[in-house]
Amino acid sequence: MKEFKVVTYEIYSKKLKGEDVCFAFLSDFHGICYSDGTKALVNAIHEAHPDAVLIGGDMYVGDHPDTMQEGFSLVKKLSQQYPVFYTYGNHEYKLHLRPEDNTAEQYEKDLKECGVQFLHNSEAVFDIKGTVFQCCGLELPSCHYRKAFAKPAKVEDLQKLLPKPRTDAFQILLAHNPRYGDTYLKYGADLILSGHYHGGVIRLNEKTGIVSPMYEILPRYCCGMFSRQNRHMIVSAGIGEHSVKLRIHNPRDFVVVRIKSGQKHALQMKE
Repeated sequence: MKEFKVVTYEIYSKKLKGEDVCFAFLSDFHGICYSDGTKALVNAIHEAHPDAVLIGGDMYVGDHPDTMQEGFSLVKKLSQQYPVFYTYGNHEYKLHLRPEDNTAEQYEKDLKECGVQFLHNSEAVFDIKGTVFQCCGLELPSCHYRKAFAKPAKVEDLQKLLPKPRTDAFQILLAHNPRYGDTYLKYGADLILSGHYHGGVIRLNEKTGIVSPMYEILPRYCCGMFSRQNRHMIVSAGIGEHSVKLRIHNPRDFVVVRIKSGQKHALQMKE
């Protein structure tokens, strides 16, 4: 099995005003070391010719700050060629909450100096090829990540945390934890990008994995694309892992999303 796969999705939207737009989405790197560093991964991203790179969190392991360097180097390389928008996953959030440890703060500061824009329950509004995009980064408190009795996330919670969706823009929501997919789809973003579940460790098919990191059996939004009307939620299997370093029929992936003008069914292609 390759060290990672490229999974490409095509979605169509009447909100697109000009040419097709492409995003690369990375999640759950966890600072792993590929056999060639990240050379093949960076080359694959270049080959996709993305207009921007979106990062959904967990680029390192919160309990092991020594894993930061690989993730930092990868994001820095990408920022030299693309706009990069980054929202925290539970691992960044966990380390950020430790007042005695400033490594998360320094990691973010150094990447900001490289031009990376962090989205802490905030938005970035930008124009690509004539289309206005509103990209929001959702950072849920740790109570929503508990392995038992996780607090539900409701639409009202997102409305309190996030900027109001813009009707004049294509809305992207970076939401690390896919457990609350129903809420994200009801919230109203055109495209939701998540990770966290690592493809369910053992994958049964394109959308079904055995277990999530929160010990949910057959989690609903495990991997792949889920569509409701004109809204699409894409869950990456991640480009790394930690602790349980096991994948069966479940390759690492990075996601390419191509947005096209019009209204057709969403498509998935593998490379």
